[in-house]
Amino acid sequence: MKKSIFILLHLCLYVEAYADTFTIRFGKGAECTGFNICAISTGPVKEYNEAVVDVTVTKNKHIQFAIQRKDLTDRAYFKFFSTGVFVMDGDYTLPQEICAQLHLDSYTIHSGRYEISTDNTQYLIVF
Repeated sequence: MKKSIFILLHLCLYVEAYADTFTIRFGKGAECTGFNICAISTGPVKEYNEAVVDVTVTKNKHIQFAIQRKDLTDRAYFKFFSTGVFVMDGDYTLPQEICAQLHLDSYTIHSGRYEISTDNTQYLIVF
């Protein structure tokens, strides 16, 4: 039942959206520890706290991250995803080059707690 609701919600809310693939680095500060988004880039995944993310801009101008379960290390899962809530302990402004690829002038993800939706293959976070 939960999976059917998830799929229906996904289809209803995110039709007509476009997606781009980036590398996200989780953490905060110089060493990317803590909870937040440390960086988003177009480079390859190199560290345990990095993953490939499909970024979608919804028709409501929200940002959605889709992270494949298979691409997330166990260490990153337990630190950032195991509670079912993604914690942003500070604002994060997307770099201008990322905004340009997403056809946005600018975008800031504000501090807060964001629900992580899951299915068998991926984690979804809407900011």
